[in-house]
Amino acid sequence: MEVINSQAIWESCSNGMALALFISPVVNACNRVSVVCCEQGISTRTAISRIYRGKGPGECIPARSSLKNFGVGWDLYIGRELPRCLFKSLGAQMLLPSLERHYHADTEIDGKFRANMVFAGAMASADILMAPIDGMRVRKQVGKSAIPTSEEAKGKNRLFMLCQGSGANTVRQFLMWSLWAGTEKGSKRLTEHVLGLDPDAIPGFATRSLLQAVPISGISYPFERVKNYLQINPYHGKHRYFVAVSQIVKEQGAIGLFRGIVPRMGAAWCLAMGFNYLVDQGRKKEV
Repeated sequence: MEVINSQAIWESCSNGMALALFISPVVNACNRVSVVCCEQGISTRTAISRIYRGKGPGECIPARSSLKNFGVGWDLYIGRELPRCLFKSLGAQMLLPSLERHYHADTEIDGKFRANMVFAGAMASADILMAPIDGMRVRKQVGKSAIPTSEEAKGKNRLFMLCQGSGANTVRQFLMWSLWAGTEKGSKRLTEHVLGLDPDAIPGFATRSLLQAVPISGISYPFERVKNYLQINPYHGKHRYFVAVSQIVKEQGAIGLFRGIVPRMGAAWCLAMGFNYLVDQGRKKEV
């Protein structure tokens, strides 16, 4: 693969950081609604109402109705996203296009699949580094202290507690990235040839991103649900994933594994639009 110059790296990272900041309020709000749905076992509509009226977990007393209530955890979300911009931007604008060329994705039958698998593995591996900050963000959004208390820790390493659920998160990230890369070109063709929309115009661009966000969320969300549960309710024994799934099903039924998926789809839609934009920009530079 070709050598990438420093200017290209800087441009990619700048684009990524600008996008992260631009969509962060919406994505963070969707994430907060999702985790509140899960923690309290309520519907998306009820969670939105409670958060807006200042009656969500961890709100100030007296309660105040404000859109600002959806911003809880935004500082930690940005603290996680800005470092992630480095590998997200390079991955979307440079790594994936380079892998597609390296594996001859346009000419070899398995080229696109191999490029997608390597890309998804690299992105999922890099995301593990952000596990502690993600754990702090999830805990803060449901009204808990960002750092586990001594009572919760019970003598265990608090950093380890924040990383609980990392196995489920790694699987989730791999599924998300492989599904996004695998559907990126197909959704573009579907939008153009079946729906009759220009995939590069705003309506078509939003539509093809939505076509990706729905299957990505539907397949990967249960792993995120388990991750969030373990971050909020640290478990120190063995078989923690089995315990987490069993407890979720016991408390909320099987549907509990998908509780909060609707707002998470909203976040995935925003992220898909951002990644598609970065990849489109990266491919334009090749021309």
